[in-house]
Amino acid sequence: MHREQSEPYVVVDIGPDRQGSPLLVLSIENTGPTMARDVRIRVTPELVSSHDNLTGRLQGAVARTIPVLPPGRRLVFAFDIYYRRESSGLPMQFDFTVDATGPAGPVETLTYRVDLE
Repeated sequence: MHREQSEPYVVVDIGPDRQGSPLLVLSIENTGPTMARDVRIRVTPELVSSHDNLTGRLQGAVARTIPVLPPGRRLVFAFDIYYRRESSGLPMQFDFTVDATGPAGPVETLTYRVDLE
C-alpha cells in the first residue's frame, strides 16, 4: 500500500482545453507524488483529428517515450473541436494503455477508455 501511494500516476485524457472552450485537447499528466520515467502510451484506434495538421502531432505525442514526467506536470496537445461528430466517420472512443517506471521500478499498467460521445 505504501509503495502504491509513492508511485507516479500518469493519466491520458481528451477533454476541453478549459471551461467554455471549443478546443478539445489530449493531455498527459502525472497526478502522482513522484517522478514518472519512461512513460509509454498506446492508443487504439489511432488518434485522428478532423484537422489534418493536428493528426501527425497527436500520433507523435503518443508514439514517443516520455523520458521524465515530474509530479503535477501536464503535457497538452490540440486534438479537435468540441463538435466532432460520430457521423464524421472519425473514432469517438479510444482505449489508452499507459506504462511507466517509478522510484521502485515499473508501475502497474493502466488501461482505460475515453469516450467522446
